Amino acid sequence: MLIAMAVRNEMEDFHCKYLSDAQMQELNPMIRNAIATALYAARNYSEDEASYEWVNFQLRLIPEYWEEPELTEDFRNLVKSLRRRHREALRKSSGTAGQP
Repeated sequence: MLIAMAVRNEMEDFHCKYLSDAQMQELNPMIRNAIATALYAARNYSEDEASYEWVNFQLRLIPEYWEEPELTEDFRNLVKSLRRRHREALRKSSGTAGQP
C-alpha cells in the first residue's frame, strides 16, 4: 500500500491533466495489484516456480531505452529540507547560530 500510495501521489498532476476521477478509480486497483504481485514474486523468486518464471519474464520485457529510476523530486526536497533543519539545529546547539 505504501508503494501504491507513492505511485498515486506521483501521478496526481498527470491525473488532474489527463484522467478523470473515474479513470483514476479504475487505474488505482490495477496499480496496487501489480505492485503486490511484483513484490510477492520478487520475495518468493527462489522458492516458487511461478514467481521465478513471472519475474524472469517481466525482466525480459524491460526496454533498453528505459532510464534508471531516481528518487522523486518531492522526496529529494524533503531530504534537503531536513538536512538544512538538522544543520541549523546543530549550529544553534553549538553556539554558532548565524554563522555560515
